[in-house]
Amino acid sequence: MMQRSVVRYLSSICLFLLGYLLFERLTLSSRRPDTFEPVQVSKVARLDELTLRVSPSIQAHALIILLPVTEESLTSFSKTIAEFLPAEPRHIILLCVEALTPIVEKALKTNVLSNDSSHYRHPEYTILPWNHVSTFTEAALHALVPFAGMDDWILLSDVHGLEGIEAYAQQKLIRPINITVPMGPKGESLTITYVFSFLLFFPPNS
Repeated sequence: MMQRSVVRYLSSICLFLLGYLLFERLTLSSRRPDTFEPVQVSKVARLDELTLRVSPSIQAHALIILLPVTEESLTSFSKTIAEFLPAEPRHIILLCVEALTPIVEKALKTNVLSNDSSHYRHPEYTILPWNHVSTFTEAALHALVPFAGMDDWILLSDVHGLEGIEAYAQQKLIRPINITVPMGPKGESLTITYVFSFLLFFPPNS
């Protein structure tokens, strides 16, 4: 009985997909050829280049930085944060495993907040434990959910911060231009499957 139900279910899915593909093909064939306008890549490229040149940088205190902290990166913890301070970020989120939370909190108070040699104002700090997820990417996206839809700009860093990044690229990271295009020297593509699974795990209204 159960096998029949499974067969019926799979058959209904196949029929639905077949019908959808036929509908799409008929719809495309019924359109007039002149409704499809070719995209001129050269014009798009020139427009993007012009936009990048004339767009202003974001204002101070409009940047949120997400910085992961590991047991190994604690040795250079204060230096990593100090390199971000000239950007005058509004908020720095420190993401770590739950076992490291008290150690990170102590290091923040002892090595960062108590340091009066900095000429820059300290931003707001939040320590978030990395719970119930298997990868840093999932933890980072989950941590940023409360900031979705806000006017702030988010810099997603790795444990090394700005270390090893050229000065020009650093300025583009901490004072990005005011356009909604993701950028950075260490970007990573997300597959449709991963984005879909993330949306299922963290619904937009959650």
